[in-house]
Amino acid sequence: LANEIIVNSKDFKKNLKKKLDIKSSFIYNPIITNKKFKKNTKKINKYLKILNIGRLTHQKDHMTLLKSLKLLKESTIRFEACIIGGGYNYDILRKYINTHQLQKEIKLLGYKKNAHKFMNKANLFILSSKYEGLPNVLIEAQKYNLPIISTNCPTGPKEILLNGKLGELYAVSDHKKLFHKIKNFYFNQKYLIRKSNLSQKYLYRFNAKTNCIKYLKIVKKYI
Repeated sequence: LANEIIVNSKDFKKNLKKKLDIKSSFIYNPIITNKKFKKNTKKINKYLKILNIGRLTHQKDHMTLLKSLKLLKESTIRFEACIIGGGYNYDILRKYINTHQLQKEIKLLGYKKNAHKFMNKANLFILSSKYEGLPNVLIEAQKYNLPIISTNCPTGPKEILLNGKLGELYAVSDHKKLFHKIKNFYFNQKYLIRKSNLSQKYLYRFNAKTNCIKYLKIVKKYI
């Protein structure tokens, strides 16, 4: 039996207690350094650059993203969407892209070691997951001051984005709502850029040094 159970989000802690009556401690993922990033001043140049990073699995629900991008193309908005990650759903997603003639707009790039370079070039980050623990990729997107649209899935996104204060949330698998949020961003970028700039004030929650010290304190109790 474990001496201590540590989870990485408040919602995870609540769910563990509610569903399994298990007590736990929570510590956010320690991934942010003290490096400061500049305010987001990016403007859409010719076409919208969308980024998604995640394994091509059922959990990440890329099909909802593809369906929303199909609607985006039909609305005549010019965009390019890069999806980084590998997985067993590659063929299914590729077939959908080919069937709906989205090859020019959507790129399945596979696994990339230098994914951060794509964050520097993108205008918008989208998370389409059905469920998570605490998605590091959203925190990384905040670190690079990238506007975010994410599912309000259990658990993590709502907590990271402070109930929509730091980014946009939509219901899991609702591709029409996702389409409308992307479209709204395209025609009015300022409101979501303001949220991404505000997120810089809350990155301290994921500070590497602070949260590693919290882990160390727990370990020392059993030494």
